[in-house]
Amino acid sequence: MLESSPIKQLQRLGRFTIAGGLNTIIGTLAIFSLQALTSNPRISNFIGYVIGGIAGYFLHARYTFTASVSRRSFGIFGCVAVISFLVNQLVLSYALKFLAAFIAQALAILSYAFVSYALQSRLVFPDGDRKSSYHAKLNQSR
Repeated sequence: MLESSPIKQLQRLGRFTIAGGLNTIIGTLAIFSLQALTSNPRISNFIGYVIGGIAGYFLHARYTFTASVSRRSFGIFGCVAVISFLVNQLVLSYALKFLAAFIAQALAILSYAFVSYALQSRLVFPDGDRKSSYHAKLNQSR
């Protein structure tokens, strides 16, 4: 993976945050809509998270990392989501021993976002910078 400038990294981190926020809204709306339709909170939660996960994959692929989509990257994305969630749970469990619940939750959320971003940029969409650099060079040569 080509290393990009700190400014490009910050821009991509900003896009990651926006896409994550939109993904959260989509998943939450799905959960609440399904809850209203089915009156089953567990099924609504599960299906809502699946919908949110699929939306998150496409948002991050196209908007955050400007990468192409594939079955392989989708599978890796799913694994990254599970790993990020497990880190979130570990941080939350540990932080709750020492901190107030809201602070512990905030740290857990930040840990999820950090791990998710790091693994997505390295494992799921590692060519995002390379493609952006290639297209920028191609446009400059015209």
